Amino acid sequence: MKQKYYSYSIIIGILISIMITFNGILSSKLGNSQAILFIHIIGIITIVTFMKIKKTKLNSIKNVPKYLLFPGMIGVVMVTMNNLTVNNIGLSLTVACGVFGQMLFSSIVDHFGLFGNEVYKFNKNQVLGYSVIMLGIFVMVVL
Repeated sequence: MKQKYYSYSIIIGILISIMITFNGILSSKLGNSQAILFIHIIGIITIVTFMKIKKTKLNSIKNVPKYLLFPGMIGVVMVTMNNLTVNNIGLSLTVACGVFGQMLFSSIVDHFGLFGNEVYKFNKNQVLGYSVIMLGIFVMVVL
């Protein structure tokens, strides 16, 4: 049953690479701020369209803790940083370093059960995995 989620994760990785590439190109043509504005406007139009198709009603956010809205700001910062890095160090390094950062922080969240998540303790196999990834990034940067 979990197999489909591994496939979804691979598709997510592919889509992130496509998105970062197009965002970087758009940024080089329009400038970073304008590109980010249009990227998010198109995102809003897309989600509103999906919601209309699925006839989803907009829920009130009155009772939602305000810190849960913080990812909207994180998204803008991420797109900004992706646009800057992909145009200066290339897509491969941008994605490789980004994935490494995701893995590192995710391991911290898992190990300590942060944000109310279930605890998954860090193990020796992960050290080997991180070492291989760090070596790969080192080779990409130096060679």
